[in-house]
Parts: sequence; structure tokens; C-alpha cells
Amino acid sequence: GDGVNAEVLRQLELDLPRTAGTDVALHGCIGRVRKMILQHLEDDPELGYCQGMTLVAAVFAAAHNDPEEAYRRFAAFVQRVRGLWLPGFP
Repeated sequence: GDGVNAEVLRQLELDLPRTAGTDVALHGCIGRVRKMILQHLEDDPELGYCQGMTLVAAVFAAAHNDPEEAYRRFAAFVQRVRGLWLPGFP
């Protein structure tokens, strides 16, 4: 691919600190959340990045110590609800 759009990366970097807020445990997951979103962008470029995805990824990152398992479950969840993020919903 051509890599990730710079505007998408800028928005992601703005959203990541907001995701954790004041939750110390979530701050510890932010690096993993970033990696999960970047992997998602590679795996599903049609859907891409949408606001709210970092919070969903953070739930899976916090719930699973194994990053691969966290991403696998996040990706499966996103596939089930991706219509919520596609243009034109509802």
C-alpha cells in the first residue's frame, strides 16, 4: 500500500490521549491501541480509521495481555459492526 494518510495519523494521535482520559490503566495500553489501529488500517483500508475506534481498541487491549489475541478479538468485533462506521449509516 501507499502507507497511512498523514491526516489519519494526525487524527489518531489527537484521539489517543483522549481515549485514556484520566484512567491510569488505559494510559498503559495506548501504545498497544496505536499498534492495533495501525494494523486495522492495513487490514481494512476500505473502512479505515473512524472516531471512536480507539476506545473500542482500548477495551480489547486492556482485557487481553497478549497483543495478538487483543487484536484478533478487536478485528473480529469491528468486522461484525463495521457498518456502523461506513459512510451513509444509517
